Amino acid sequence: MKKVMGCCLLFVTLMVFNSVKLSAEERAFSDIHGHWAEEYIMNLNEYGLISGYADNTFRPDNVVTRSEMICWVTRVIKLKMGEEKYRESSAPRDTKLYEVSSPISLKDYFKGYLDLKMPEEYWAKQAIEEGKWLNILPYDSMSIPQKVYLNRADYNQPISRGEAAYCVTRAAEWFREEFPIPDRVFYSYASDHITDVDNCPEFPVQCYVAYLQGFFSGYEDKTFRPEKQITRAEVAVVLLKLLEPERAAPFLPNEVPVKLYHMDYRPDYSTMQLNDMIPRPPQLLYPPYYRAEKRVVYEILDLARIMDNSAAELNNYEEGGYRNFNYNNNDGILSISFYESYKTYIKGTYYSEFLEEIDFGRFRIYLGFLKTEHPRNSAIVHGGRIYEFKLNNHWEKLRAYHWDAIVDICSFLLEEDAEILLNKIKEFGSKTVFEYRVEHLDLNDRKVSYREIENGNLMIAIEVK
Repeated sequence: MKKVMGCCLLFVTLMVFNSVKLSAEERAFSDIHGHWAEEYIMNLNEYGLISGYADNTFRPDNVVTRSEMICWVTRVIKLKMGEEKYRESSAPRDTKLYEVSSPISLKDYFKGYLDLKMPEEYWAKQAIEEGKWLNILPYDSMSIPQKVYLNRADYNQPISRGEAAYCVTRAAEWFREEFPIPDRVFYSYASDHITDVDNCPEFPVQCYVAYLQGFFSGYEDKTFRPEKQITRAEVAVVLLKLLEPERAAPFLPNEVPVKLYHMDYRPDYSTMQLNDMIPRPPQLLYPPYYRAEKRVVYEILDLARIMDNSAAELNNYEEGGYRNFNYNNNDGILSISFYESYKTYIKGTYYSEFLEEIDFGRFRIYLGFLKTEHPRNSAIVHGGRIYEFKLNNHWEKLRAYHWDAIVDICSFLLEEDAEILLNKIKEFGSKTVFEYRVEHLDLNDRKVSYREIENGNLMIAIEVK
C-alpha cells in the first residue's frame, strides 16, 4: 500500500513539474516566430519586463500607447538602478528647488507637469507619476500646441517614434557612463542618414540623440519618421538596448579623428603647485561636416594639431606663459587662449577681469564650424565658419611668450600672405588710441575681416576652406 502511494505521489509530482515547465514554454509568445524582432522580444521577456495578451500572443506589430511606453521604461530603469535608488529617484520632490539651480528645460518641464493627475483606478497611474520625477514624460514647451500630457485620455493614445525617442534618451541620462552625450559635430553627419528630422516638430533633438546613441535606426529611405506611431516590436528593441548597452551601436563618422593630448591643462590639485600641470585625458576631435556643402573640412584637424603642439610647448606655466586649449562639443567651438601665466588665466576666468581690466592682454582663437554665428560674439561670419582673434593693447608680454604660435597659425591659414596680416597686428599693437574700424581683405584666396574695436580689442575672422 505504501509502495502504491509512493508511486502515485511521484506521478503527481512529475505532472506538476511538467505543467510548470509547459507554462514557461508558453511564455514564448505564439506569434513572434520568424518575426524580425523575435530575439529582442524573447530576451526582454526573460527579464519579465513585458507581457503578452491572454491568448498567448505578443502582437509585435500593434502600436504602443504612451502609458505602455512609460510603464516599460520605468521598469527598465528600476531594474538597472536597483530598488533603493529607484525609489529615491522617482519620489516626489519640492519643485521650488528646480527653480533655483536647474537648467531652464528642467524648470519648464516641472512647470508643465505641475497639474499632472491620474485617476486612482488607472492601471498606469504609479508608473506615470514616477515617470514625471524621472523626467521621462514627453514634453516640449516650444511646440504649438505645447506638448504636455496631463490626463488619462492623453496616455491612452499611441506614442510616436519621436516621443519614444524622448523617453528613452531621458532615461539614458540616468546612466551617463553607459550612454554618453553624443558629440555635437555628429549631428551634421547624422543628418545625411535621417533626412526628415531637422524640419519635423516631433522632438528633433531627441530623435538625433536616439539615433546617435544607437537606440533607433533609420529606414531604408534615410528617414527617421518621428511622427509615425511606434510598434511593440520596435519598443522591445529599444528597451533591450537600454537594458543591455552593448546591443546599442552608437553612430560614429567614417572619418579618422585627431587625438588631442594637451587640451585644458590644469594644476595638480593634490599638490596645488602651478608647475605640476596635468592635462585632461586625451580627447578625440572629428572633422566637421558642412551639411549645405556636403563636405568634410579636414583643415580643422590640421589646425587642431598645431594648437595641440602649441599648448605642449610651454612647461613653466607660472613664469613663462600659459596656453589653454579647449574643445567644447556642445557648441562646436575649438579655441586656444594665450596668457602671461596660469595666474592671469585664473584671474580672468573666475573673477571676470577680462581684457583691459587685467595687466596682460588676451589673444584668443576661436574655431567655429556650425552654421550659426559664434554664440559669444556677433563678429562678421562667413557661412558660419570663423577663426576669431582677440587682442588688446596690453600685448607686449603676449608677443614675447606666444608670437611664434600666432605666426604658426596665421602661416597655416594664409601661407605667403600671412606676413600682411601679422604686420597689421603689429601695427595695431603699437597704437595707444583706438577707434572702431573694419577692413575686408582677400588673403590666400580667403575672405578676411579685420575689425578694430574702441576698447583696444582686435578681432579677425578668416574663412575656412
